[in-house]
Amino acid sequence: MSFIARFLGKGEKSSLSNEPRSMQPLLAQLESMDRDRACYLAAFAYVMSRVAAADQVIDSAELDLMRITLMDEGNLPRDQAELVVSLAT
Repeated sequence: MSFIARFLGKGEKSSLSNEPRSMQPLLAQLESMDRDRACYLAAFAYVMSRVAAADQVIDSAELDLMRITLMDEGNLPRDQAELVVSLAT
């Protein structure tokens, strides 16, 4: 089960130290936020990761489009858009 699904409460919760090292700083950012906001961002990242990986290729143009969409359509500030894209990829 993915770390995002576990964060959203869809599986057994584990400590950050049990997560991949590359994900620990990202998950720490989520844990420092208001729980509702963190769940919203994690859910956004989960859905985006599924869509982006559908063709098994995520290029820089797609990453840029993800960031722009998150900021324009999701009304996320740049730092949260970056966090979601990082979690999604």
